[in-house]
Amino acid sequence: MELYNGCRKKERFHYFTVKNRGTSKRQRKRQQHVVWRHGFDLKVCRTEKFILQKLNYMHENPCAERWKLVDRPHDYKHSSASFYAVGKKYYPRLTDYRDMMHLLED
Repeated sequence: MELYNGCRKKERFHYFTVKNRGTSKRQRKRQQHVVWRHGFDLKVCRTEKFILQKLNYMHENPCAERWKLVDRPHDYKHSSASFYAVGKKYYPRLTDYRDMMHLLED
């Protein structure tokens, strides 16, 4: 299966075109699937409680029933959960949120 990235500006949706390499002509036909909608839902982090809520959500998401990528948050290698749980730092650019807390002070 091959993925081709594309964007239809008129509709403001991002698409990946999936080219199936099956045995029948029907399976080889190109199909388009919506991946995400253009835009985002900005949340301003004003308190440590709110930051922890969002951080915990991100850490638990790979374990959610919908995805079930791992059993425990710190087992997901693309997460900062193992950093906060046991101090493992897989990515050099990872910054502890606590080092940024001074930015919230007035």
